Amino acid sequence: MLAVGGFLAALIALGLAWSIYDTATNAAFAYFSSFTRFWELAVGAALACAAPLFRRLPDALRAILLYGGLALILVAAFVLKPESPFPGSLALLPVLGSAAVIAAGVDAPDRYDRLAWPLTNRIAQHLGDRSYSLYLWHFPLIVLAPEILPVTGPVLLGIIVLTWLLSTLTYRFVENPVRYSDWLTPGKSPSKRRIGAMEATAILTTGALTLALTFVGYQRIADAAEAAGTGTAESVATECLGAASLQTGARCEPSSTIVPALDGLQQDTGGAYSSECWRAENDAPKSCTFGSDSPSAKRVALIGDSQAAMYIPVLRELAGDFDWKVTTYVGWGCAWVPHPGQPCESQATLAQNALTAPGSYDLILTAASRKALKSLDAEGVRQSTELWRAAADSGASIVALESVPIPSEESLQCVQRVGFDVTNNDCATPLAAATAYPDAIAEIANGLPGAASVVSTIDLVCEADRCPSVVGNVVAYRDADGHLTASYLATMKPYLSERLRQAVSG
Repeated sequence: MLAVGGFLAALIALGLAWSIYDTATNAAFAYFSSFTRFWELAVGAALACAAPLFRRLPDALRAILLYGGLALILVAAFVLKPESPFPGSLALLPVLGSAAVIAAGVDAPDRYDRLAWPLTNRIAQHLGDRSYSLYLWHFPLIVLAPEILPVTGPVLLGIIVLTWLLSTLTYRFVENPVRYSDWLTPGKSPSKRRIGAMEATAILTTGALTLALTFVGYQRIADAAEAAGTGTAESVATECLGAASLQTGARCEPSSTIVPALDGLQQDTGGAYSSECWRAENDAPKSCTFGSDSPSAKRVALIGDSQAAMYIPVLRELAGDFDWKVTTYVGWGCAWVPHPGQPCESQATLAQNALTAPGSYDLILTAASRKALKSLDAEGVRQSTELWRAAADSGASIVALESVPIPSEESLQCVQRVGFDVTNNDCATPLAAATAYPDAIAEIANGLPGAASVVSTIDLVCEADRCPSVVGNVVAYRDADGHLTASYLATMKPYLSERLRQAVSG
């Protein structure tokens, strides 16, 4: 037994170490990999081997194991988020919690039922009996439902009810017949009728899931093909494409075209975040220059975070139109605000030294995510104003681009959903919700009258009361952090060009 225990301990240690490493280096693969999970099964095997030791546990120790284990499971339920790296070390919470609960109940006396009431009441036992069926059914339903329906409260409730119903049926007609079948009873042969019934149930269940997944897959492929093939910008009238459709007097006929392709939204940046100009998280300070080489070119600086960087493709074109020589100071989390002791401090120092050098720039453009600056308080605004004032005193005009409204996750998922009809275009975020975070950049600019001005952008993305995910047949947002697609920014260029011209000349 000691040899088996030592083997299992080594297996658990090695498996956990690999799980931590693989989750840190390849999280998507690690989540579904059996190699990152086998140590959890080894913990169960170790529990089975140690069962004789748990039979003699005193009631006080059983209580500690029971409620300590439940506490770990509850902590895991609240600590683990969709973005949490899992399994890795975080898997210790539910695994050790479950192990403690199981150990507490091994050969427990009858009086233990009262102590363990959270697990021995009828509701808990009902769910426990069906737990494996619940486990098998919840995943396909959670995956499929958002592809077909909006994720609302009633839909989530429907998923829960349907999961319970299907679990109850499979528990009654599949799981229990297998558990108590003649196959598992020595000396008895299985009934042909029972075998046929179980085979038919398995085939029908598998077939239904396969058909559903195939339908979703083909629909997604068809949507992507339409967007990437016949769905091109050229198939929509220019006056109805993207931001143009929001302008007063635009008369646009419904079209089924969507650009860019839905499966390529994350890549639709126009090269804004290339390593040449963009300082990624934890990178060294970085800057790049593009545009006119004319000695008389206006010297322009662009400073800010990822929302400022997303304008780089448009500015490359405007630099030629306006005879600008543009230098960038853009990076992850590097809005033009103080960054003492933060990862962006060195980048901010590089930028501020350059911007405040006498006569270094004629114009400074800046932008930042309202979501990223949601915690900037009055003191932060005051300190930021002083940073900007120092740059203005060096002779530069400052133009702040209004922070783009933030879309909801649901409005973006809506576009990807099977059955989405762009002609109805019901995927949108209410304007009040999209602008719930204050625009700190505009507030700072408004605190420097005569030295700084604000160029509005909200009306180039949103309607009077809502911000659609698709505007003029162009998908506006890449993500829920307010980053616009390069395709949509290209449709904003004529309006940004005119507004920047007025801001600079005014």
